[in-house]
Amino acid sequence: MEEKETLFELKVEQDMNEGLRDTGKWAKFAAIAGFVIATVGVLTYALYMYHYSQTRKSEQLHYLFYLVLSGGLIAPFVYLLRFGKKITAAIEGGDQEYFREGLAGLNFAIKIFGVLIATVAAFNLLILIRSFLAFSRQ
Repeated sequence: MEEKETLFELKVEQDMNEGLRDTGKWAKFAAIAGFVIATVGVLTYALYMYHYSQTRKSEQLHYLFYLVLSGGLIAPFVYLLRFGKKITAAIEGGDQEYFREGLAGLNFAIKIFGVLIATVAAFNLLILIRSFLAFSRQ
């Protein structure tokens, strides 16, 4: 494998090491907690959809959206966990490849979070517009 040439050498000083190690630990904690919460959300909304499929058909789309959203949250938490593990291992072992892989995982997790935030914002905007239209007809 060919060594990549860099324009400058990045130095990670001791206080930065400690900060990255701490960030890695918190990333692992947040990822595990988020994964559990997202999984509970998926189960909850699946149960709501099953329950309301018998009674209120209009509620199904609403719960389907949150079911998909909760399911979509699982992926960035997996990559956030990968970031936490890789960055901690990179700092402790001085492994440049783990460092690169950890940052790549963080990059992907942030992209997914951005897409999910935009999706929720668009959905909330649609609900707001629908509410204004409903109130204006009364």
